[in-house]
Amino acid sequence: MATEQQLENFRQEVAAWLKANKPADPGFLLPQSFMEVGSEQQLDFLREWQYKLWSAGYLGMAWPSEYGGQGAEPVFQSIADKEMSRASVPIAFNVIGLGWAGPLINDVGTEEEKRKYLKGILTGEDIWCQGFSEPD
Repeated sequence: MATEQQLENFRQEVAAWLKANKPADPGFLLPQSFMEVGSEQQLDFLREWQYKLWSAGYLGMAWPSEYGGQGAEPVFQSIADKEMSRASVPIAFNVIGLGWAGPLINDVGTEEEKRKYLKGILTGEDIWCQGFSEPD
């Protein structure tokens, strides 16, 4: 279990990385949620940003390292998420993959499914959605 000092050091590390790597204004409207992504330009920008976050180690922190995560305690992802919010950086748009599909696959998926899907969800290579079927 991480110490308070380790957590604070990590928070400072994330804050410094975000300050140094926050993207410049791209010259077009950035969505505030994944449901607002409406153009290829926005999608490409956000996909590149998500890949950069993942490459820095700030996405999927509690996911197993053999599937593209960091294998860290979940509190580290919570700290990274809070710092991203505090820094007002663009969203990690693959919300359904990162928050729903990925954790489910990680918990109950087969080894083949984990190898096939989890890293792509983290990097933004694979974008997940949820479909609904309603009667009538």
